[in-house]
Amino acid sequence: AAWLAAIAGAGAGAAQTRTLVVVDQLEELLTHREAAAQRDTFLAALAEGIRRSPGLRLVVTIRSDVEPQLQDCALAPWWSAGRFPVPPMTRAELREVIERPASESVLYFEPIGLVDRLIDDVALLSAPLPLLSFALSELYQRYARHAADDRALRQSDYEAMGGVARALTR
Repeated sequence: AAWLAAIAGAGAGAAQTRTLVVVDQLEELLTHREAAAQRDTFLAALAEGIRRSPGLRLVVTIRSDVEPQLQDCALAPWWSAGRFPVPPMTRAELREVIERPASESVLYFEPIGLVDRLIDDVALLSAPLPLLSFALSELYQRYARHAADDRALRQSDYEAMGGVARALTR
């Protein structure tokens, strides 16, 4: 009810008013095992908001491996037409997101093969960026303990933290 009132209020000011609502990680409705009734109520409220407010633009993000479980939900009338799949990152793109920020911070990987190892550890995952980000953050924390003139992100630190998988489980 509060959601629908807010949407109605947002569109009441002017006929041309547009409202953008972003729901990031919609798959959390499934991965956190929300009660089906709560999940369906939430999705139905989003759909009703779209119906009632022509100026509403709803953007949801969802991992592709979970998408089939939501294609028949209350948002189904808009699902296919509004779908914009983002392809998995290539190895070259993963390399860029690893190396560019390091380079901009005047850091380097020692040995250079560490970058390939990072890529290998996440490349086949359905959602590599969060894990890669976490692993790089942990690696940076270890780097920060070195001498100020040492600009290397080291494989020995990566191994000490247990790579991507062990760093996350810790």
